[in-house]
Amino acid sequence: MPDIPSFPIHWICLKQTFNNLISEAGTTMNSGIPNDTIKSLNPISAIIMTPLIQRGLYPFLTRHHITFGPIARLTLGFAILAISMTYTAILQKIIYSTRPCYDRPLLCPASNNGKVPNHVSMFLQAPIYVTGSLAEIFCITTASEFAFNQAPTSMKSVVQAFWLSMAGIGGCLAMAFTPLAVDPHLVILYACLAGLMGVTTLAFWLGFRKENGKGMDVIE
Repeated sequence: MPDIPSFPIHWICLKQTFNNLISEAGTTMNSGIPNDTIKSLNPISAIIMTPLIQRGLYPFLTRHHITFGPIARLTLGFAILAISMTYTAILQKIIYSTRPCYDRPLLCPASNNGKVPNHVSMFLQAPIYVTGSLAEIFCITTASEFAFNQAPTSMKSVVQAFWLSMAGIGGCLAMAFTPLAVDPHLVILYACLAGLMGVTTLAFWLGFRKENGKGMDVIE
């Protein structure tokens, strides 16, 4: 599956929900709810949307003879993730533009020793987790099935191992962005990730669009 190497950038973006976004939530008004609770929207969204897509969207497109092959699904997932990162950058800019500490959340004297967050609701992060879940459905599920079913019988384990290793490679590449993962540089971080994901999406579609019809019988 030659498109597997496109996934490290995908994983870098997706992993933001496990670290930087939780920290971002801690700098906003959470109405008494722990800042790491909002990430639960990701699995909840997946539970709701997966059957809707698998049993609703895909059969609907099939009945109307609309080709929505694995490459199209992966491209859509990449595009959704790029949009999600763009929204994340915009939200971070809003946080940096809001009282009391602006681009130094919880660090200025007005924060009362870190007790007063910037006046932005934590729940503005909700679209990030919902769109991230949607991207996972189109990307991870499709790629896993496609990689396994298209691999030669004797190579299925190797291909799956290589596919899963992309998450580790993405984690290693994410270390290059560590200098930007602090205030007041997070807007730059998210903007860079959005740009990288956008370029990856375009390059992926241009490079593999001719393969879109292949594998339809194994991922329906």
